[in-house]
Amino acid sequence: MHIEYFIGEFPTYLDSFEAMNPTPNVTEFSLGGRLMPRSLVASNSSASSLTNALRYINDNGAVISGVSTNASRGASRASNSVNPAWRDALFDAVVGTYVSLSHLLRSLCLTTFNA
Repeated sequence: MHIEYFIGEFPTYLDSFEAMNPTPNVTEFSLGGRLMPRSLVASNSSASSLTNALRYINDNGAVISGVSTNASRGASRASNSVNPAWRDALFDAVVGTYVSLSHLLRSLCLTTFNA
């Protein structure tokens, strides 16, 4: 595996961020997400089902990322401090699949000319 390293100096944090984090081309991905409830890991069988589902999604070419937090904690919290669904959420799952633009355009052309 070949790994390229980069060392550089920048006058500001924003300059360094923009140089090292190019704008992603999100038009080639289909993204979606859900708050996954904590109840999905309440039993061994439901945790296994969740693991199998995530594995299936990944094995079929999608990418999965997420953010986990425990928003249910805290003795004193304002009733409007967080989306109520977060209080029961295990994590926020984001799933992305690659969209082939050439395949999409070819399909659209076939649909248009065959209609």
